[in-house]
Order: sequence, then structure tokens, then C-alpha cells
Amino acid sequence: MNQLGVLTGQAPGALRQTLEAAGPIPHGPDSVAVGIPADTLRQRPDVRAAERNLAAASAQIGVSEAQLYPQLTLNGSLTTTAADVGSLGQALAGQLFANLSQKIFDAGRLRSQVRASRAAADGAFASYKSTVLGGLQDVENAIQALNSAKSRQGSLAIALDASNNAAVLARSQYRVGLTDFLTLLQSEQSLLQARDSLASAQSDQALALVQLYLALGGGWQPTSPETTGSPA
Repeated sequence: MNQLGVLTGQAPGALRQTLEAAGPIPHGPDSVAVGIPADTLRQRPDVRAAERNLAAASAQIGVSEAQLYPQLTLNGSLTTTAADVGSLGQALAGQLFANLSQKIFDAGRLRSQVRASRAAADGAFASYKSTVLGGLQDVENAIQALNSAKSRQGSLAIALDASNNAAVLARSQYRVGLTDFLTLLQSEQSLLQARDSLASAQSDQALALVQLYLALGGGWQPTSPETTGSPA
């Protein structure tokens, strides 16, 4: 309850009065759209983070490769003094070639940096792929759980109706003395168990729908009245 308050940008106890009130189990849409786009997974924070890490690692390859090429810089200052003009070209050439020589001697280290950057990009890609596959697994699990809960709920609704009819018959027979109290008690217990099982299935369905929204990263709404299916 406190966590929900914080997640909605409120004080920890702000939702206490609202959530303490008894109410029915929340009921989601009767059907979930078929063909959830795979691109919807990009709404997940873990997928977005893995994608940005991969982009940064790929960009770093270019940065490392650029270090292999000479970066020519001109240092010092230029003057028009006659004594300095004759030695200007010699001084600049010495600075440029010194910088170039330093790059040549460091080429082994710089190439190692390029290889390291490419290896880091490969690792980032593997992490991104694993994150996306994990997201797909979460979606598939949530859809399967939702379908299972809906199927179970339908079967238990039929069982509840049968238990209710049996309990009504047992009560009538008990009133006129056609059955004993133990038979009546057993029928009432069966009715309570059927109600409890149906409530459990309704709860499972609501939780599975929440897990589906969570697996998709939120921001997704069902738009088709078709039967629940796997993501595209």
C-alpha cells in the first residue's frame, strides 16, 4: 500500500483510506488483442537501457578508431619579426612530425583499444539480445497465465453453479426430513469451496493481466476484440 503511494508520487500512506475499503476483485478486459507488436517491448526500462548501452558501445568503436589517425596541432604563436620568419617552417614541421611519431609508436595500444571497444559492443549486443528475449519470455508467461486463469475461471463457474443447485436441493430435502444434517453440511462445504476456488481464479486472472502490462512496460491498451495471442 505504501509502495503504491510512492510509485504514484504521493506520500506512503496517501492511499490507505482508498485501498482499505472492501471491494470486488478488479476485472480487466474480457479479451486481449492479438499480435502485440514486438516493438512494444522497447517501452520496458530494461530494454531501453540495454539499447542505449549498445548504442554507446557502438559509438565508442568509432571514437577508438579515430584515435588511430594523426591529430595535427599547431602550438605557439606567429610573429612577423624577420628573425623568426626563417625558422617558422622548421619549428612547425618539428612539432607536427613529433606528434605524428607519437601516434605511430602508440598504434599498438590504440589498436588494442579498438579491439576492446568492439568486444564491449559485442557484449552490449549480447546483453541487449538477452534482455529482449527475457522480455518476450515475460510476455509469453503472462499471456499463458492469463489464458489459463480464464479457462479455469470458466470451468469453476460451471462447478459453482452445480454446487449451488446441490446446496439448494439439500436444504429443501433437509427441511422436509428427506436427508440428514451431515449431507446438508457437506453440500454447504462444497458450495463454499467452489466459491473460494472461483474467487481464486478471478484473482489469478487479474494478477496475470497486471503481469502482462508489466511485461510490456506499460503504456499499452487492448484495441482488438480478438482472443488472446502471442506477441508478434
